[in-house]
Amino acid sequence: MYTARMLELQRAWYPSRIGTIEIAATEKGIVDISFVEEQRGDNAELPHLHLCLLQLKEYFEEGRRQFDTLPLAFIGTDFQTRVWEETMKIPFGETVTYGKLAELGGFGAATRAVGTALGRNKLAILVPCHRIIPASASGPKSGEYAWGAWRKEWLLHHERDER
Repeated sequence: MYTARMLELQRAWYPSRIGTIEIAATEKGIVDISFVEEQRGDNAELPHLHLCLLQLKEYFEEGRRQFDTLPLAFIGTDFQTRVWEETMKIPFGETVTYGKLAELGGFGAATRAVGTALGRNKLAILVPCHRIIPASASGPKSGEYAWGAWRKEWLLHHERDER
C-alpha cells in the first residue's frame, strides 16, 4: 500500500444499484471512493481507474468477493491505515463488531478510535467498513454508515445473498 501525497487526481464514475460511485485516483492508486449525486465529467484514463470500474461492476453484478488487485493509496494516519488494512481482512458476507476488530487488529480497548478511523475511510466498499457493526446491533439494524445506513444494509444483504 502507498500513502498518497498531493498528486494530480483523475476521476471515474460507476452507476451502481445504490447510487453513483465516484472513484478518484492518482498515478499511485485509488485514493477515494464515495457516493455522489451525479457524474461530473468523463471517466479518466488511468489503468487502475478502469480496473476499479470493472471490479465494481463485477461486485454489483457478477458476484466478485474481493478487491485484492487494485492499488490503493490511503490518505490517513498510521493508525487509520492499520485499521483499514485490518478491515480488509474481514471475509465477504461476514460482519464483526467494532470491539472484535479492535481485538483482531491488536488495538486493545481502542474501540472508539477504531470507529473513528472507520468513519474516516475514504474507500467505500474496497475497505469494507460496512462489515463492521456495533455490539448492540440486532435484527435488521446494523449501525451507522458514512454513506447512509440504508446503503450499509443493502451491501450486507447483497453480500449475504451472493454467498
